[in-house]
Formats: sequence, structure tokens, C-alpha cells
Amino acid sequence: MLPPDIVEKINLEYESPKARLAAMDLLLKLGKREYVASKTFRIERCVLFNTNGDLNKLRLNANFDDYRDIIMQAEYEGDEQVRDLNFPFGSAGKYHEGGEFPGPPDDFPV
Repeated sequence: MLPPDIVEKINLEYESPKARLAAMDLLLKLGKREYVASKTFRIERCVLFNTNGDLNKLRLNANFDDYRDIIMQAEYEGDEQVRDLNFPFGSAGKYHEGGEFPGPPDDFPV
């Protein structure tokens, strides 16, 4: 099962029910890979990040050779980490002015 923030992002960005189902299925299968599976769904968020409803881009992102590449693509701008997708979309998973990271929201499931 995907967390609510990922499902919401898919529902907002993918117009057709068929595309939504395909996106969810792809991310669920991705999460079953041994080196991807985690309680935070970081890789799934990184793969989904910035696809803007483009199923082909989602498939391309999911077909990575090294999971670190997809993290760099989604979380970094140059050498600077600007977001942390261990945390839900729309949460405090973003670095703030001065480089301080606020940590997970109080209701973040562990």
C-alpha cells in the first residue's frame, strides 16, 4: 500500500483512471525491490517527483541503474540537498533558509 501523499499526488497529476492505476502499480512493484523497500517510501517519492502526470517519464525514472541517481535527481540542485523525500510531499521535508532541516512532522508514521 502506498502512503496517502503519494496516492494524492498521483490523483492530482495523472488525469485518466488508467494512468493513475498504472502509476500506482509501477510504484508498488518498485517498492518490492529489496534495495528499495523502506518504511519511508523515499525512492517511490523520488521516482514520482517532477513527472507531472507523464507516465513515460515515470517509467523512465523507475528504470534506474543506481537508486542514488534518482535521489540526486529529485532531492538535489547541484551539490546542495534542497528536499528530503523520506518525508511526505507537502510536509516539512524541505530545507529552510540557513540550511536547517526541521525534521519529520509530529504525525509522521515510523
